[in-house]
Amino acid sequence: MLKKLIVSLFLVHIIFLVKGDSQEVFGAETYEKHQTEEPMATLININKLAMWVQSDGISARNPFWQINGTAIPWGAVYPRGIPVGVVFTDGFVWGGFVQDGQEPALRVGGHTFRTGLQPGAILSPGIAEDPNHPQVNRVWRYRPDWQTVDLTSEAFDILISRPDASSRDFQFSQEELNAAADSLRIAYEKDLQDWPWQKGAPFYDSNNNGIMDKSEEPGLLNAPQVVWFVANDLNPQLTQALYGSPPIGIEMQVTLWAYNHDIDIENSLYRRIRLIYKGTDTTPSNAIIDSMAIALYSDVDLGSFRDDFAGTDTTLQMVFGYNSTTLDPAYRQFDSSPPALGYMLLYGPVVASTNGNDIAIFDFVGRKGFRNLPMTGSWIEGAGDQCSQPSFGGNYNGTLQYYNVLNGFRPRPENPPNPFRVPSTGERTRFTKTGDPVANTGWLDANPGSRNMTLTSGNFTMALGDTQEVVIIMTAGLGADRLASIEVMKFFARKAREFAQFSFETEVKEHKNNILPESFHLYQNFPNPFNPRTAIQYDLPVESHVKLTVYNTLGKKVKTLIDENQNAGSYSAVWDGTNAKGGIIASGVYFYKIEAGAFIRTREMIFIK
Repeated sequence: MLKKLIVSLFLVHIIFLVKGDSQEVFGAETYEKHQTEEPMATLININKLAMWVQSDGISARNPFWQINGTAIPWGAVYPRGIPVGVVFTDGFVWGGFVQDGQEPALRVGGHTFRTGLQPGAILSPGIAEDPNHPQVNRVWRYRPDWQTVDLTSEAFDILISRPDASSRDFQFSQEELNAAADSLRIAYEKDLQDWPWQKGAPFYDSNNNGIMDKSEEPGLLNAPQVVWFVANDLNPQLTQALYGSPPIGIEMQVTLWAYNHDIDIENSLYRRIRLIYKGTDTTPSNAIIDSMAIALYSDVDLGSFRDDFAGTDTTLQMVFGYNSTTLDPAYRQFDSSPPALGYMLLYGPVVASTNGNDIAIFDFVGRKGFRNLPMTGSWIEGAGDQCSQPSFGGNYNGTLQYYNVLNGFRPRPENPPNPFRVPSTGERTRFTKTGDPVANTGWLDANPGSRNMTLTSGNFTMALGDTQEVVIIMTAGLGADRLASIEVMKFFARKAREFAQFSFETEVKEHKNNILPESFHLYQNFPNPFNPRTAIQYDLPVESHVKLTVYNTLGKKVKTLIDENQNAGSYSAVWDGTNAKGGIIASGVYFYKIEAGAFIRTREMIFIK
């Protein structure tokens, strides 16, 4: 939606040279230029759906529009190649009761219209990376064919987002496209050189040593493009300005990836939001976040914001937007019917299961005895509704209101929470506007206009050092008319889900069938960072004498966890953060080493208090 926002953080102007003349091109860094305190941004744009993301968490928002309102207002463009889009901005919000001895206990954080986050990782409780450092205030992007591929289409995606693009009828010379493409190639090379695998950015660890060697490259699940960044909530001014909460000590790692090799999945983007509870400078070692939930938020704008509808599909765990009219004024300019857009929860947070045979997906592998939480609520808010979005600007009522939303209630009144009700029956519900627009049945949207969609999943508990993640699929579809676009979008969403489940769950199926490992393997410990305990998994293809030892950074042995003969199979050892004498170790980096016959591997882990 074309909202007159006051944006306190503006985006850096990046310079590159064309025949001796300087021109501003965002996202095509030369990196020799000084970077300011402003957040950096880039596009994921390998297929038909292109989306902006920023280093401070802001996503699906055109960074140029924040500087100059004459730029196109969409932060997600579809179909890629025309200057019209489907989202003004989106984001993620989390909240829970933080038991760390500080008040207020109930806190929320994240990003929606504005952000409560700053660029960078949390190094130790209460200590964050400098958000203004050029190696921190970044979004990293990689595609394996960056040296040879024609990047002019990527350059066009950037140029059409600029403030002057519409006045030029979105026409650019080949010289301009080539110059922007050259700068993009430089940016890809620099991101490869500086790929932050130590912070958690994904890479192909072909020798399983936990280190990105020179012969290895960034990547994830064979995707032709991957984007990664990390942000945190340790800036109290930002968290207060969001919904009135103090910091929790959450680090958010975001990975985006997409595919362009199959028509069924080239209309979708995958996004993993990983939350690590690292704490503030006053967080005790036994701190927990109780009754926690997480939400996806989207201000969906399908062309014009004045004629939108939205809904919920509980069978797909999806919220979606579509057009209320046959012709949308923005898409009509390009002889196109209006598309539809959906966000589907692929995998929710992980919790222990009462059924020991359940399997949850975490970090793209199966974990037995756990389950993924489903979508537990949805809120479609728009024109004519009785309630509006939670309050911004340092008002703690915003925290109370958003926590109501996270738990499937109306944001107001703050207390006691007021449930949503199905209009036709008065029945209480956590899911709104769940009808089928194509069949014209059920609880359907009305009163066209701007739409805000929220999809929630909870509740769960996080101890200090715990890691949680959710995976969302964002899918667009374009049919012959507005309702056909819904059908096309949902078809593509199902295909994207099927593709992901095949990619992620192969290892799960093998595990369930009790097939012995084919090779030795030492896995990354989980959770990591951790407190008070972590699990270390490893595979043995044959019977072996296994020695699993923990060392400090000086190479001094801290504790031997395993020293015995074991049959072929998959094993897990738990370390409680104590040394050989039973004392609690100091916070910091440690290494765990496995020796099983000729197989020797070492990995890094982090213990925090």
